[in-house]
Formats: sequence, structure tokens, C-alpha cells
Amino acid sequence: MGFRRLREYNLALLAKQAWRVSLCPGTVLHSVLCHKYFPGATFFEARLGVSPSFTWRSIWEARHVIAAGIRWKVGNGQSISIMGHPWLPRPSTFQLICRPTNLSEDSTVSTLITPNQEWDEHLIRTEFCALDADCILGISIGGSSVFDELVWHFEGNGKFSVRSAYKLWAISDLPWGGLSCNTSCPVDWLRGVYGELGLLPLCLLGAMEREEEPEVV
Repeated sequence: MGFRRLREYNLALLAKQAWRVSLCPGTVLHSVLCHKYFPGATFFEARLGVSPSFTWRSIWEARHVIAAGIRWKVGNGQSISIMGHPWLPRPSTFQLICRPTNLSEDSTVSTLITPNQEWDEHLIRTEFCALDADCILGISIGGSSVFDELVWHFEGNGKFSVRSAYKLWAISDLPWGGLSCNTSCPVDWLRGVYGELGLLPLCLLGAMEREEEPEVV
């Protein structure tokens, strides 16, 4: 594996930690970083801040890796902004191609769902261009009792994986940005991160050491 691809793989490992911080609020890592860097806000709303630690800078800068594959999965549609959120299962933006004709800026996806928990096809065909309308109508609705959730588009179970993130960036040849993580040893980087937090997750480190190396394409 060449240096550039090794670096991409290690950044995918780093993005896995960013995913946990953003979507797993019950973890110790999220609690520590939230308390210090983004109290009262979400991970994606957080700023780098003044004199950030190495840990926070590295995880914060990995947000663009997550943004390349994260989108909303429709449940009841009440939490998803039609125009403001990525929710169409269509990379790379997961957003609308055309703005709807008459819907307000704060309209949610629930606006497009009938009381019978079906897409309002007439409304959708009226408001959206054909490409967007066809994409929307192809989405399965979770139902009125199912909450909307953020998922990783490139895995069937919706969970982020290092392998799919690596492959996504390896085949797209997109820039990884100026991340400052250790490019030679992801396990050493994790030891540094958790050492800085005063933690020693041996089972996590062992799992990371055993994680299968991605196929180089």
C-alpha cells in the first residue's frame, strides 16, 4: 500500500471516531469533547476553537469525510428539512437538484407524506423536477412511529465502516484536506488520543489492530 493510500486508510480510521462523536452521545469520548468544545451544540455545528488539543483538531477536521456519506433515512419525516438536509439516496450531495416551487424554506419531509403514510405523489410531482420526484417516490417511508435517523449511505446497515469510507475516497480521488493525524500508525494515534483523555480502551485498540486491511484498488 503506497503512502497516499496508507494515509487515506488512516484518515478513514480517524473518521470512524468522528462518527462516534457525532452519533453516539452516550460514549465517554463524546461526553469529554462535548463538554469542552461544543456544549449545547451538535458535533457538526462545533468550531475548532482557540488552542484546540491534538485530539479535537484531528477529529474536528475529519468531519468532511463523514459529510461525504452521511444522509437522513426517512422515518416519519418530521426531523428532516426538505431543502436543508441531505436525505435523498443519491450521492454525492444527497440533496435536491431543483428547489421546490411553492414549499417554504422550513418545510420538512413530513409535508410530503399523507395521513396513510404514503408519499403524496401529486404534491411531489407538482413541486419537484422529474429527477427529484422520481428519487423521492422511490424512498421507503418508515412510518409515523419511526424516528428519522442519520445513516452512512455506503453500508446496507447504515453504520459507518472504515472499509467503505476508504473505498469511497480511493475511487473518487477527492482531496482529504489538511488533516494532521499520524499517517504511519493509526493505533499509535488512538493511543495518543485516549492517553490525552486519560483513558485506555484496550479492547478498542485490539479491535483496531485486528481490523482487516482494505483491498487496494
